[in-house]
Amino acid sequence: MTGTGTAGTDTKLILSGPGSGLFGYSGAWTQNTGSLVLTVNAGQAMPSNTPTVFSLEVVNSLTAQTAVTVSARAGGWVPIAPTNLAPAVLAAVKPNPCNTNNGDCTNTCTVVNELASCAPCGKGYTGDGKKSGSGCSEVFEFTLRYTPSTYNQTKFMCELAALLTEQGTPLGCNDFTLQGQPVFS
Repeated sequence: MTGTGTAGTDTKLILSGPGSGLFGYSGAWTQNTGSLVLTVNAGQAMPSNTPTVFSLEVVNSLTAQTAVTVSARAGGWVPIAPTNLAPAVLAAVKPNPCNTNNGDCTNTCTVVNELASCAPCGKGYTGDGKKSGSGCSEVFEFTLRYTPSTYNQTKFMCELAALLTEQGTPLGCNDFTLQGQPVFS
C-alpha cells in the first residue's frame, strides 16, 4: 500500500477485527515500500478454507495520487504467490471536516459541499451552533399579564425574579432594575 501518510520503517501498526489476535494484534509496517508484515503467533495456524478478517488504519497522503492495488503473499509451509486482493484502493480522498473537533459544531455536524455545516439550534435555543461563535443558548420565555390598574413594579420585579430563579438563575426582587415603563396591550 504505497503512498500512505503513515510513516515508519518496521513500525508497529495496530490491527483490529476478529482475526487480528492471530497476529498478536499488530504487524510491522514500512511506509516507503507500503508493506505490512504479519507474523502468525507461535502455536497458532491460519485456518484453512475460512477467511481471516482483520482491519488496519493508514493515513491518506496529503497529495492526490492514482489509486493503488493491494496485494498479499504468504510464506511458510505452503507459500502463496502474490495475489491482488481487491480493485484499486487508497485513492486520495478529502478528509471529512466533521471529523476534526466536530466541525466546530456544538451539536450535529454534516458535510455540505465539502464543508462542515452545523445543524441549527433546537427549539427553545438560539445561536449559530458553532463552538467558536455564539453556540446554542437556551431561550427563556415567559409571560406576566398585568393591566394598568393592577401593575405594581415591586410585585412585577418579585414575580420576574421568581421565574428566573425557577430557571436556574437565582435572583431576588432587588437584584436588577427595569429600564423604561411596561407597555400594556
